[in-house]
Amino acid sequence: MKHIFLILLLLTATLFAETDLRLNHYPKALEWLQDADTNGESAYNIGVLYDQHVNDDHKAIEWYKKAYEMDDINAAGSSANNIAYIYDDLKEYRTAIKWYKKGINKNNINSALGLAVLYKSV
Repeated sequence: MKHIFLILLLLTATLFAETDLRLNHYPKALEWLQDADTNGESAYNIGVLYDQHVNDDHKAIEWYKKAYEMDDINAAGSSANNIAYIYDDLKEYRTAIKWYKKGINKNNINSALGLAVLYKSV
């Protein structure tokens, strides 16, 4: 019994050690992290947390790319659009254009609008 408890304690400690402490303020984050390797929506939601709440562009892009690569019908287009928007904001226009086009290919209407605005403003 003592061994099982120690194993569970070790597994819990490992899970929390890999968790970015900045996400502890968001109740759903741990739930999303548990299935983010197989669920595009969860990976996308973690990207949104990093993007809109933690303000870490690099981590947001990392999670959006994971969601995009899973090719989840709901998350892929939105992820591509959000990646493009971050690069647009960083003034990395070539990369933004590439991601807006990926979003368009996933039928994300916001990507088409973002690309049009980018072309007009640059």
